Amino acid sequence: MRAETAGKGGKGPRRLVVIEANTMLRIVCVSDTHGKHRKTMIPDGHILLHAGDLTEHGKLDEVEDFNRWLGSLPHRHNDVDGFTGNR
Repeated sequence: MRAETAGKGGKGPRRLVVIEANTMLRIVCVSDTHGKHRKTMIPDGHILLHAGDLTEHGKLDEVEDFNRWLGSLPHRHNDVDGFTGNR
């Protein structure tokens, strides 16, 4: 199975996700974690999409912590759309 994903913000180079035949492509989508990403149960999948509001206060240290956490997840492909909370 093949799935094509756009680069950041729908722009930039496109990435091709290839998984074994007869395997379902599992896309995990979360949003509004507001700095509580480490307490959020994230199911396994091929692609993780965080749809925004990932920080509580929009501070750099929150984004850096989120980035470290995101890098520790087993998903082959990650995409983040939007950064800060509702402020």
